[in-house]
This record gives sequence, structure tokens and C-alpha cells, in this order.
Amino acid sequence: RFALESVVARCFSFIGQDLPMRAHFAIGNFIHDALHNDNIVVTGNGNTVRSYMNQDDLAKWLFRILTIGVAGHAYNVGSDKAITISHLADRIRDILSPEKSVIFKNKIDTLQARTIYVPDISSAKLNLDLELKISLEDSIAQFLT
Repeated sequence: RFALESVVARCFSFIGQDLPMRAHFAIGNFIHDALHNDNIVVTGNGNTVRSYMNQDDLAKWLFRILTIGVAGHAYNVGSDKAITISHLADRIRDILSPEKSVIFKNKIDTLQARTIYVPDISSAKLNLDLELKISLEDSIAQFLT
């Protein structure tokens, strides 16, 4: 038997300069559309709820969990600030390309996937003294530089 202690970081959704822009991540696709296409395209009805943590906050949280997290404990890592995909597309448009339109490619959402994906981060905040430092708006604005 090994005396290996471990701590678990349950990672949710993130935003930052290293985000894939043409993959299956809505936020990356919206940013790509805002910067390079005529419109921002939302597939689905836009009612899905997500939250996004900046990658710089992510790095700080993971380091803190690694260094002072309690062995055998799991911590949710992400933002607790919920936003619908529809509002996310609007916010990205407003910040990166206000002249563009947000269009819905498929108003009927045929996916049976989970519609709300927002973590409860109270344990990490309370027990590890962690907080979100970079807002979603500031994270989106980073793509202008």
C-alpha cells in the first residue's frame, strides 16, 4: 500500500487567451465569430446556463488547492456567476464587435444534455480563502489586445 495523499479539483468552464476558438466550446466559437465572421452564431436555443472562470484565476486556484487543499477532499473550480448562452453571445458582441448581430442557427434545442453547469464554489472560497479576481467582461476584453 502506498501513502499517497491526493486532492481533487473538479474543473468547470474557462476563458482565456489559450481557449480553442474553433472547437466545441460555445464561448470560443462566439469570440471567433465576433473577431472574424459577419455574425455571432448560436446553435441551439441559447437557454443553456454556464459560467466561466478566467485562466489566470484557474492557475491560482489550482496552485492553492495543490499546496493547501485537504487530502481526500474535492473542490469545485470555476465561476459561480451564471449566464445563459444567449446572454453570453450578447455580452461578447457588446464588448468585441457591437456592430454585429447574434443569430440563432437552431432555435429548437434537440440535445438532451445538462442545461445548467455552474459550480458551487463555497467550499473553495471558505476553506482555501479563494475568490474570483477577473470578471467575465474583463476576460472577454482581453481578446481585443
